[in-house]
Amino acid sequence: MSRADLQIILRRAALMLRNVSGVPLEPATEDALNSIAAEKKIGRSDLTQIVLREWLEPTPICLCAR
Repeated sequence: MSRADLQIILRRAALMLRNVSGVPLEPATEDALNSIAAEKKIGRSDLTQIVLREWLEPTPICLCAR
């Protein structure tokens, strides 16, 4: 699977998650999200959007001379 195909799949998944009122998560994941959201003083939904946005951002490719 190419990188472009994977990005398309991940973007579609993010759109589906964005349109879902609640996503069932494992208890440990739920606790971690709630703790981080409380620490940052933001809602869990906002934190989830931030995480997904950062996860889907393209990573720069280093074209450094070797």
